[in-house]
Amino acid sequence: MFRQALLVFLLISVSSFAADDEVEGKWMGNLAVGDGVVLRVVFNLTRAGDGYIGTLDSPDQGAMGIPLSSVEIADGSLVVRIDPLRAEYRGELTDSGVSGVFRQAGQRLPLKLARIDQTPTIARPQNPQDPLPYRVEDVVVRASGGHQLAGTLTLPSDATGELIGVVLVSSSGPHDRDETIFEHRPFRLIADRLTKAGVAVLRYDDRGVGGSTGATPMDTSADFADDARDMANWLKTRPEIRSVGLLGHNEGGLIGTMLATEEPAAIDFLVSLAGPSVRGDELLATQVELMASAAQMPANVLDTLNDVNRRAYNTIRKHADRAEREAALLEFFENVAKQLSASDRAYLGIPEGDLTPMVRQLSVQWMHYFMTYDPAPRVAELELPVFAAFGGLDLQVAAKQNVKAFNEIARPHPDNLIKIYPTANHLFQNARTGMINEYGELTETMAEHVLADIVAWVTAR
Repeated sequence: MFRQALLVFLLISVSSFAADDEVEGKWMGNLAVGDGVVLRVVFNLTRAGDGYIGTLDSPDQGAMGIPLSSVEIADGSLVVRIDPLRAEYRGELTDSGVSGVFRQAGQRLPLKLARIDQTPTIARPQNPQDPLPYRVEDVVVRASGGHQLAGTLTLPSDATGELIGVVLVSSSGPHDRDETIFEHRPFRLIADRLTKAGVAVLRYDDRGVGGSTGATPMDTSADFADDARDMANWLKTRPEIRSVGLLGHNEGGLIGTMLATEEPAAIDFLVSLAGPSVRGDELLATQVELMASAAQMPANVLDTLNDVNRRAYNTIRKHADRAEREAALLEFFENVAKQLSASDRAYLGIPEGDLTPMVRQLSVQWMHYFMTYDPAPRVAELELPVFAAFGGLDLQVAAKQNVKAFNEIARPHPDNLIKIYPTANHLFQNARTGMINEYGELTETMAEHVLADIVAWVTAR
């Protein structure tokens, strides 16, 4: 999860629903999105006056309640628009439901819908179950910036002192303390396994999420690093704790390298799960190309995508002032849009009409910081023990691109462990393709052998 925008082509599945004379209710269909992947989609329709409103669920991805922009029923046909996904479904009403075509990003996918009584759920068998065999405390920490950070501390029931403590730091984008994604709760799972092994674990809501406050449009990774430092310092005040490490996923791993080198007293060890070690624009360029290739984007469109992205990244890096950056990006994309066909615009994710919302998303201060920050020098300076893990099927933080710094320029330490898990994706699930749509389909939250390695390495500190 990076705070991505940058014309990333993601066919994450969306679809439509059916009806006959009375369409209120739930309608489900199967959407074949390629590579043998079939995703269930459910439209929840509710009568509102003379028309209908509704939401879309993708239970196999754990994406629920996506609002429908419009629902139109006329002359035996159904038209549904989902503007946030730049998608549309058009179908003909039949005695058995609806038969039609779902359109998104230049793709036309057949979709039939039939009425159901209940939205299907997907199992998450690794979720910790009550009663939990350890202590659970809700905490609120006053951060150095004046805001509050709310979290959960888990401790062994018989904890009296000399415990290892770990602070969990989430990937980019606003996350809750469990780092919930597609109904997976990887941080809750990691905390559970570590605490059962005798480790105290503190996980917390990001700024502006849950019980935490302080989110602003000017926040960058450096600000989130301040939060991680404050949580680590708070954990050190607990009488049960003798040492504190940081476990970070994605941007959380980057934050770990920042703290370990800029404020070495903050943490005693680092677990970096898919942590970037190259500059943000290089990382995103690879990420977008891998995702688009995996989605079988036509070669000529992919070439255009790569060219447009790199020029957009250069524009973002060039302008430190947000207003100047936004104006330059708007001019750039307006010129690009004039040169593209409607189908290429759809493939690249450039919307018809007003480009301002997209440009504002790309102009946030976080994006400029991320595009210009190079973590490699920090990796070279690491002196504390590091466990750096990467997924061989990770399309968001490519293993080969990012493991290199840890293997070639990081200072050697007898306790370092640098490892690529060949079948793991960005969430460290055992995966088939590594594509984002797969995250929610898989019932596994995190591969057991990865969890075992984390527990073994941390408890050895």
